[in-house]
Amino acid sequence: MGSVVEVRSPVDVAQLGARLGHADVVQFSEPLTEAEYRSVAALLVDHPMVPLRVYGFDDDLATLRFLRWFPHVRRFSVASLWRLTDLTPLD
Repeated sequence: MGSVVEVRSPVDVAQLGARLGHADVVQFSEPLTEAEYRSVAALLVDHPMVPLRVYGFDDDLATLRFLRWFPHVRRFSVASLWRLTDLTPLD
Protein backbone atom coordinates (compact mmCIF):
# COMPACT_ATOMS: atom_id res chain seq x y z
CA MET A 1 0.00 0.00 0.00
CA GLY A 2 1.32 3.42 -0.95
CA SER A 3 1.18 6.78 0.68
CA VAL A 4 0.91 10.50 0.11
CA VAL A 5 4.30 12.16 0.32
CA GLU A 6 3.97 15.80 1.35
CA VAL A 7 6.93 17.94 0.28
CA ARG A 8 7.77 21.03 2.31
CA SER A 9 10.77 23.31 2.43
CA PRO A 10 13.44 22.53 3.44
CA VAL A 11 13.34 19.35 1.37
CA ASP A 12 15.24 16.37 2.77
CA VAL A 13 16.25 14.80 -0.55
CA ALA A 14 17.48 11.52 0.97
CA GLN A 15 14.28 11.00 2.94
CA LEU A 16 12.12 11.95 -0.03
CA GLY A 17 13.98 9.53 -2.28
CA ALA A 18 13.47 6.71 0.21
CA ARG A 19 9.72 7.41 0.44
CA LEU A 20 9.08 7.61 -3.32
CA GLY A 21 9.30 3.87 -3.82
CA HIS A 22 6.03 3.41 -1.95
CA ALA A 23 4.30 6.66 -2.87
CA ASP A 24 0.86 6.96 -4.44
CA VAL A 25 1.35 10.69 -4.93
CA VAL A 26 3.91 13.43 -4.22
CA GLN A 27 2.35 16.76 -3.39
CA PHE A 28 3.03 20.26 -2.16
CA SER A 29 0.93 23.29 -1.30
CA GLU A 30 3.65 25.90 -0.82
CA PRO A 31 6.36 27.07 -3.23
CA LEU A 32 9.79 25.48 -3.02
CA THR A 33 13.15 26.99 -3.91
CA GLU A 34 14.47 26.44 -7.43
CA ALA A 35 17.03 23.98 -6.06
CA GLU A 36 14.28 22.06 -4.27
CA TYR A 37 12.13 21.93 -7.40
CA ARG A 38 15.14 20.56 -9.31
CA SER A 39 15.77 17.94 -6.65
CA VAL A 40 12.17 16.78 -6.51
CA ALA A 41 11.97 16.68 -10.31
CA ALA A 42 15.18 14.65 -10.53
CA LEU A 43 13.81 12.11 -8.06
CA LEU A 44 10.52 11.82 -9.93
CA VAL A 45 12.35 10.92 -13.17
CA ASP A 46 13.00 7.50 -11.61
CA HIS A 47 9.34 7.18 -10.55
CA PRO A 48 7.31 8.08 -13.66
CA MET A 49 4.11 6.47 -12.39
CA VAL A 50 3.99 8.59 -9.22
CA PRO A 51 1.74 11.60 -9.81
CA LEU A 52 2.74 15.12 -8.80
CA ARG A 53 -0.09 17.03 -7.13
CA VAL A 54 -0.20 20.74 -6.29
CA TYR A 55 -2.98 22.22 -4.20
CA GLY A 56 -3.87 25.13 -1.98
CA PHE A 57 -4.26 28.89 -2.21
CA ASP A 58 -0.78 30.08 -3.16
CA ASP A 59 -0.75 32.65 -5.97
CA ASP A 60 2.74 31.67 -7.17
CA LEU A 61 1.84 27.99 -7.48
CA ALA A 62 -1.33 28.96 -9.33
CA THR A 63 0.80 30.35 -12.17
CA LEU A 64 2.19 26.83 -12.76
CA ARG A 65 5.60 28.37 -13.52
CA PHE A 66 7.24 25.69 -11.39
CA LEU A 67 6.35 23.14 -14.08
CA ARG A 68 9.45 24.14 -16.02
CA TRP A 69 11.37 22.00 -13.52
CA PHE A 70 9.16 18.94 -14.18
CA PRO A 71 9.35 18.22 -17.92
CA HIS A 72 9.30 14.45 -17.35
CA VAL A 73 6.26 14.24 -15.08
CA ARG A 74 3.62 12.07 -16.74
CA ARG A 75 0.91 12.46 -14.13
CA PHE A 76 -0.01 15.84 -12.71
CA SER A 77 -2.96 17.06 -10.64
CA VAL A 78 -4.07 20.56 -9.80
CA ALA A 79 -7.17 19.48 -7.92
CA SER A 80 -7.93 22.09 -5.28
CA LEU A 81 -5.41 24.66 -6.58
CA TRP A 82 -7.92 27.40 -5.96
CA ARG A 83 -6.36 30.40 -7.69
CA LEU A 84 -5.51 28.61 -10.92
CA THR A 85 -6.87 30.54 -13.90
CA ASP A 86 -4.63 29.55 -16.82
CA LEU A 87 -3.64 26.05 -17.98
CA THR A 88 -1.30 27.29 -20.73
CA PRO A 89 1.86 26.17 -18.86
CA LEU A 90 0.67 22.57 -19.28
CA ASP A 91 1.66 22.82 -22.93
